[in-house]
Amino acid sequence: MFSTGRELMHFMWSEDDTRSPGYRVRYGTATSPTGPLTIPADNIVIQKNEAEGIYGAGHNSVIQIPGTDDWYIVYHRFTYPNGIKMGSAAGYNREVCIDKLVFNADGSIRQTIPTHKGVTAIK
Repeated sequence: MFSTGRELMHFMWSEDDTRSPGYRVRYGTATSPTGPLTIPADNIVIQKNEAEGIYGAGHNSVIQIPGTDDWYIVYHRFTYPNGIKMGSAAGYNREVCIDKLVFNADGSIRQTIPTHKGVTAIK
């Protein structure tokens, strides 16, 4: 759970099995660490990007560049390009990735589309 300073706490969890191409991250919000938790209908943070051959995006941490409103999600996914061909073994052959995490003005999280580019140098 983390706070962006927007009066909301964000709670993220991985859903499905780490061996599944559909492994993904969802979120809910609360106004205090003890809840109650509100789960938006459209609450996917990151999931597969079949067009780019990216599968099994899940298990994450969120970082903020101190003194900025720049947020990033660090997660793992099947190794590229062979992971998807490994069946359930792909869940144990993963790569660590980082992509930009963007919040809407109301504190909701905009879905992150995983890429092969990652992010440019973080200052």
